[in-house]
Amino acid sequence: MSYPFTCVLMFQLLIFHLTCPSHKRYAAKKKEKQEKGIRDREHREKDMRKI
Repeated sequence: MSYPFTCVLMFQLLIFHLTCPSHKRYAAKKKEKQEKGIRDREHREKDMRKI
């Protein structure tokens, strides 16, 4: 009974270790993209006010 559970646990741990660094990198990239999007929007709003 306990053997399959341990196997699953080890498998999940392996998956986590494989995906964790790439996930962090992905999250950082996503955050960077969001910040850039906010900056771009602010610039557009300034341009609209100028016109």
